[in-house]
Amino acid sequence: MLLNPKKFEVTLKKPIHWRLLITKEVPDTETVQLCIEWYICKWVIEEVFRILKKEALYNEDRLETVAKEESK
Repeated sequence: MLLNPKKFEVTLKKPIHWRLLITKEVPDTETVQLCIEWYICKWVIEEVFRILKKEALYNEDRLETVAKEESK
């Protein structure tokens, strides 16, 4: 099932066409929209955890550096 893409102010030379492959049956556009919303939520959660992991590693490295400097 295809949905009409949203119109944006920016015009791209080569527009991006996304396809979301799912195993759930999608009998109507309402179900399609729900699946898209689920995917968006999943993507946001993954991005949050990616940032948290990156910041945790950064802070861990900083703490190790400070501990080494204090032990000198």
